[in-house]
Amino acid sequence: MKGSADRCEHLHLVNLSSGDYSYYETNGEPNSVGYNFWKELDKHPDDYYAFIHNHNTDSSFSEPDLITLVGTKQIPVMIAVRNDGVIYVAERSGDVVKNTYFDDLYKQDIDAINERHKKGEITSSERSKERELKIVENVLRDFTKGMIEKDGRNI
Repeated sequence: MKGSADRCEHLHLVNLSSGDYSYYETNGEPNSVGYNFWKELDKHPDDYYAFIHNHNTDSSFSEPDLITLVGTKQIPVMIAVRNDGVIYVAERSGDVVKNTYFDDLYKQDIDAINERHKKGEITSSERSKERELKIVENVLRDFTKGMIEKDGRNI
């Protein structure tokens, strides 16, 4: 696996009609896959893709992953594969979401986390982590068919 070798994220778009690997990208960064894939989507506005990428950490989906999944018509399926082989799959459950600024959508949850930070109960880094985890949990619940987790370490 490329991500294990170079500790960077790598992205493949798989055309859901043909099953072909239609596009590959990496930007040589450990926590993002780049932005040129948007140009590929623009070239094929009527095609749908599975967005498959690796994660270098022991996390499932990130907030940017889910913004792409629920906010991009052509990406109804998101797959993240940890470098250790654990696989996460999520499929959008409906139409794309017009507003992907989730702090507004989940204001009550975010305000509660911010209040704990103001009181000194959690650090700034803990606040950031809890915020993203809560958003990911809520988006998976509200806008996908749920998340499938497969332990591929022993396959």
